Amino acid sequence: MRARTLREGAVGLTMLIGLIAIGGLVVWVRGTRFGVLRYNFTVEFDNANQLVVGAPVYYRGVSVGRIDSIEPQSGTVDVEVIVTSKSLRIPSDVLIQANQSGLIGETSVNIIPQAGLSEALSADATDPLAKDCDSTLVVCDGDRVQGEVGVSIVTLILTAEEALREVAVDTRTVATQISELSSELIELSEKVQGELERAVDAVEGTTGEMTELVQQVGELVENTNGLVADNRDDISRALANLADTSEQVNAAVASVAPTIERFGNELSESDVAQIAEDLEILVSNAREASENIRDVSRTLNDPENVVLLQQTLDSARATFANAQKITADLDELTGSPEFRDNLRRLVEGLSDLVSSAGDLEQHVETARFLGEAEAIARELERLQLELVARDPAVESAADRDSDSTIDPAIDRSERSEQ
Repeated sequence: MRARTLREGAVGLTMLIGLIAIGGLVVWVRGTRFGVLRYNFTVEFDNANQLVVGAPVYYRGVSVGRIDSIEPQSGTVDVEVIVTSKSLRIPSDVLIQANQSGLIGETSVNIIPQAGLSEALSADATDPLAKDCDSTLVVCDGDRVQGEVGVSIVTLILTAEEALREVAVDTRTVATQISELSSELIELSEKVQGELERAVDAVEGTTGEMTELVQQVGELVENTNGLVADNRDDISRALANLADTSEQVNAAVASVAPTIERFGNELSESDVAQIAEDLEILVSNAREASENIRDVSRTLNDPENVVLLQQTLDSARATFANAQKITADLDELTGSPEFRDNLRRLVEGLSDLVSSAGDLEQHVETARFLGEAEAIARELERLQLELVARDPAVESAADRDSDSTIDPAIDRSERSEQ
């Protein structure tokens, strides 16, 4: 009987101890502290940021309480905060945030004061549990304050996702711009290559034209030199013939005039006939010389030759101007001193060619003088015809007296013709 009573007492005692242990555990979990005064207040959040009952409350980084309850409303979430230290005065000007921290993203409430409390304030005004607690100074028991979401892993993920999305958009934009830039660079390089090819072609064409121009100028100089040389020989021969003919005419006139005055009517018919025959020979020689002079004058006065000479001079001037222009262009393109020296020599040659225009003008003056000599010869022939018509007997007398003067003149004329 007694053993049974002991067993039942042990069972009841064990059950009592278990209930006490369970109650203590519940009290410990809920943070209940016997004999400690505490106060609570409500924080309104737009988003609780995954707060749970029992989450710690930190003031300046120190745990001062916990979350007692969470009541979602239609527009807000009311979170009741229990501060376990009665002596803690929380200023009314505070920033309350629901922050997530740690590897598992545990949410806690952080209270950050924005201003301190003056030491001169009365204890009742700052006592959260006092009836006359001033809510404008401190957070009193039962107050409602506004809170906000602080650090949130979800927010960070959303922000990172949005940032990545913006980065992706910017990357696509940059890739598009780079593609457009590459296309523009390719197009620009093609244009530059085309311009360079055209510039090279232009330089090659200019070089070819310059070479052709130099060849043409060389041919022109050779042709002009040949023409000047040919005209110089013809003019020299014509001047020599004119000089000989002038000497012969002067000698003949000087011989005939005294003879005619001296002998007059005393000459016999045979003498007059001989003089007339000599005069005919002299006139024939003068006529041949005049024909030669006329041919030279016709050659020089030929409009085609004059036009040719004018064209030659114009071509030389144009060639000179073009050579100067091309010299300037090629000097900018090449800058070769040797090339400039060659062009300078070419310009000097062209200048000599232009200066030869004065010699050609002198040749024209000579041709004009030959024309006047031809007129003199024609007048001499007319004088002979009048003399023969007036007195046929003059020929025989003149033949005897003027053999010594006319024959040498005729010989000189024949030698000049040969």
